[in-house]
Amino acid sequence: MEKTEGRLALRYFWEALEATREEGVLVGMDRFTEIGMAALGTAYLAMKEDLVRKAKAEVDRFVDLFQSASLGMVIWQLEDPSDLGSFRLVTANPAAARSGGEILIEAAGRHLRDLTPEIPPYVALWAETLADRAPRSWTAAVGDDPEARRHFDVRCFALRENYLGVIFEDVTERLRMTERLDHHVRELERSNRELDDFAYVTSHDLKSPLRDVRNLVSWIVEDVGDALPPSSAQHLRLVNDRVRRMEQLLDDLLEFSRVGRVAEEPRTFTIREVLESVLTLDPPRPGFSVTFEGEDVTICTPRLPFEKVLRNLVGNAIKHHDRPNGRVEVSAALEGERVRVRVADDGPGIRREFHERVFRMFQTLRPRDEVEGSGVGLAIVKKSVEVFGGQVHVESAGRGAAVVFTWPLRWARTGA
Repeated sequence: MEKTEGRLALRYFWEALEATREEGVLVGMDRFTEIGMAALGTAYLAMKEDLVRKAKAEVDRFVDLFQSASLGMVIWQLEDPSDLGSFRLVTANPAAARSGGEILIEAAGRHLRDLTPEIPPYVALWAETLADRAPRSWTAAVGDDPEARRHFDVRCFALRENYLGVIFEDVTERLRMTERLDHHVRELERSNRELDDFAYVTSHDLKSPLRDVRNLVSWIVEDVGDALPPSSAQHLRLVNDRVRRMEQLLDDLLEFSRVGRVAEEPRTFTIREVLESVLTLDPPRPGFSVTFEGEDVTICTPRLPFEKVLRNLVGNAIKHHDRPNGRVEVSAALEGERVRVRVADDGPGIRREFHERVFRMFQTLRPRDEVEGSGVGLAIVKKSVEVFGGQVHVESAGRGAAVVFTWPLRWARTGA
């Protein structure tokens, strides 16, 4: 563009910007860019040297803006409304030239009919924009070869005197990344479905022979009766215990594989309400008390995952206690947009080196012959909490331990 025209155009840019700021009006994909292009269009309509002189500092600044803009910017003028081919290329910035080829720079002043054998369909949108003064946006694909095709986000808007501003951005790589991401998401969903099927079938198929083993042991005991030596009776009891443990392990593994993938709508409830439900279904063994302290926070979330976490933690606290009686205290407190839940006991405590390990699969602090368990419970707790965007950790110094986790007050399904 000519130097005088460019400076004057950016003076209009400055004036339009100030007016927009005062009126609170937003236009275009990029506020500065559209207003600047509007000013550039008007630059071809009037030239007043006094304005150029007064606005020189501002003009120099905004010339750099136009030249360095990352979005492609082009101005056209429609000379004959009845002839779409009469759009004349007024000017284009370097970013437009990089995306559209040097022809945009070289073709300044030429008509559209001279630049292309066929008028592209979107040119009709240009004319409509000039007719009704309403900005338009669309995504355009350029190129016949699918492998080499480029995609652009385009926005056009009317200037004065049949001048049209067009802004565009090459979004080819962004769209390709989105397509790849969508592909990976579909693959992940397929893998999750296969994992669900595998976990269910494996659990079912492995449980079947375990039931057969348990039945065989029962028949042997019935057939032999009192003739069974005490050592053999003890061995058969061990077999039954191992079968029961294996069945529990299979159930826990199946539950672990399904964490976060079982659909349930959010429900509103209080922490105390869930704890009472846990204690009703799984009462603590004699000698133990479970109490609730602190604020009875109300949350809105799928209830079943939260209830399973609380049930696991209360059950673990009692199961791993080293005395015939004890106390478990559940408390809750608000922490921003989350609730902080603490399940504390007065048991033997957990040494610092185990604070992270207890959340790993198959980790137990005592032999399974002393404390029945699969070593999966706290792994399920950790995975469940993290699926809902929370965190979980252990606090313990000496006797007593507490597992603390956070949970959102209100949960909305991602992508819903």
